[in-house]
Amino acid sequence: MRWEQKYRPERFDQVRGQDHAVRLLSALSVQRTQGRNLLLHGAVGSGKTSLAKLFSRALNCIDIGPDGSPCGRCDNCLDPRRYHFEYDVPGRSDDNALGWAKEIVRSHSKSRVRVLFFDEAHALSKTTQNGFLKLIEDDQSGTCFFFATTEVRKLLPAFASRLTEIRIHALTPAVAYELLEHIAKQENIAYEPEALHLLVAAKPPFARDLTIALQRLHDDGGRIDANLVKSVYDLSVRDHLGEYCIALARGDRHAQVASMRQWPAPLAEKVRWIRTFLATVYYNEVLGQLLPLDPLVQSMVAARREFVAQLCARFDLANCAEAEPFLEGMLEFWSQPAPQDDETALLKLMLFEGLVSSGLLRPGKMHREEDLPDIASKRPDATGSATSSESPVVASSLYMRREEIRQIINRSSFFVQHYGALLNVALLIRIRSSDDLECVAAEAIGGFCDKLEAWAGLDSRNFASIAVLERDGGEIVGRIAAHLDQNQVCELEAFCVDWSERCGHLIEISKGDADEQTFFHWRNVQELCAGFVPIDNDQPSEKDLRQLLGVPRTKWRSPGPFSYQRVIFSKRLSDGSIAQASEFGMSPLSTFDAEKWNWISKGWELREFPDRQAERRQRQREISEIKSRFRNDPIQLQGHLSQCIDAWNGLTPERRVRRWRGWW
Repeated sequence: MRWEQKYRPERFDQVRGQDHAVRLLSALSVQRTQGRNLLLHGAVGSGKTSLAKLFSRALNCIDIGPDGSPCGRCDNCLDPRRYHFEYDVPGRSDDNALGWAKEIVRSHSKSRVRVLFFDEAHALSKTTQNGFLKLIEDDQSGTCFFFATTEVRKLLPAFASRLTEIRIHALTPAVAYELLEHIAKQENIAYEPEALHLLVAAKPPFARDLTIALQRLHDDGGRIDANLVKSVYDLSVRDHLGEYCIALARGDRHAQVASMRQWPAPLAEKVRWIRTFLATVYYNEVLGQLLPLDPLVQSMVAARREFVAQLCARFDLANCAEAEPFLEGMLEFWSQPAPQDDETALLKLMLFEGLVSSGLLRPGKMHREEDLPDIASKRPDATGSATSSESPVVASSLYMRREEIRQIINRSSFFVQHYGALLNVALLIRIRSSDDLECVAAEAIGGFCDKLEAWAGLDSRNFASIAVLERDGGEIVGRIAAHLDQNQVCELEAFCVDWSERCGHLIEISKGDADEQTFFHWRNVQELCAGFVPIDNDQPSEKDLRQLLGVPRTKWRSPGPFSYQRVIFSKRLSDGSIAQASEFGMSPLSTFDAEKWNWISKGWELREFPDRQAERRQRQREISEIKSRFRNDPIQLQGHLSQCIDAWNGLTPERRVRRWRGWW
């Protein structure tokens, strides 16, 4: 049996290197979601067909696992031919695809979900793609349409927008190595780790190519070592790179020139290899971290160790740790972007060789954090925790939940109660991307929120914003409601135009008039909540939550699944800021928690604001008097403070002193 079939994933936890796709499909399977039509795009051999078959079995399995994986034992798992139908577009021609699909849709089936899978969908003509639009939209017969392509740009935007896009990524060197190592152990193959790294470097970074290559090497030679891999694949760059770098560590200019002359590659490419080699030595040999920056360089274990040994011998260093400043000096030299033409690369390389060979790259500069790769760039999220701007926060659910709606309503209400200000601008950002759409959109919209807060926060007394991200067909839409001081509202358009021109995303702006500020505030808060997706356990009431909130039915949306953080609050609306504003028992009122739905958008917060501020000042005076009275008696001070604060905390927000009459 061929290994690419033998090791085809049968469960979601067996899929390697596609965490985003697995999270999405696993959640859809657990929720037993029907009618999700997919567009899988990626390189040849990346695993599109395998993932489509796995999800197809999961949708029809009668005993799925906790992560939505098919059981592999039921009749549907054992015979997927009864519900999974494949159409190879180039092989069977484009003309019959639509008729074939209509015939299956009309036919009777006992299967839970029939899956029509079209491979190489970019070969579908524009006429056929347009013909599929109505079929996909009108079908209510429990049929899912899966399309796979290596050239997603050839698909019509209207066609792609009807599908949930899933990009199949190339495997990272580390994941590719783990795959080969797993198969080798399962097959009881004797192997050298260096050989597997070389194989990862030699083949395209996709599971099928790597698995086929490993089986061929095993069939040819039994034991898999570095010499076997090098005899099959051209990896001469490895030898040239090793010879040059070892000569560099020795300070041998003649050997450097000789090895560079024998190395048949563009000079700019050689420079990129040298930079990668130095960075790999720095992290793996000097710092002792396993950081595989490139599979070929990772396989050069002996050459990397020899490089460090020569460097230590030349500068009389006791061990690898003492080589750290030397490597830092080399990396600092190459910290600028790599030269793209041979003339610039030659000049840079000559300068670098001169510095290393003359011993000028000696310790003398302290390690600077900005010289290292930006592996964990952080920014605060709504709760004050740190989230990576490189990897946006992944949401625990694919759709907007009741708790997220609660937070939007409560925080927008708190803002008015505590600051006496209303959200007075609304922005709409639309993002399309042929790459990882969700990740690109989450980073772009999150970055916009950060920049808006940095820009507005310089002058604004009470800047605040709430952003909601949703999938709308083939694009991600970011809806933002914010408060800006009046002078900033006038400058907002120029700020957004500047950001749009640099980032290439469209922004629409609307502003509230002074006479309708309360209406504008709540209309846009309702707009943020209009994409709520009802689930049975989310709705304790018989009515839809959007109906309870007063969202007009014409505004209701049905967004697609979105696996990254959907709601972003500015710092003034973060958990930490609200907790600080709520000290001394000053928790804000909540019509949402009290289920007083008809009060939510009435604007009562502006009447609460002066009473809240007066009560806060009174309680602060009482705390100050206690501290002054018992400043020389810590025990009594603590006792009186605790007694006072406990009394305040024992009051619900509704029982505080105020001049206006609420819903209680």
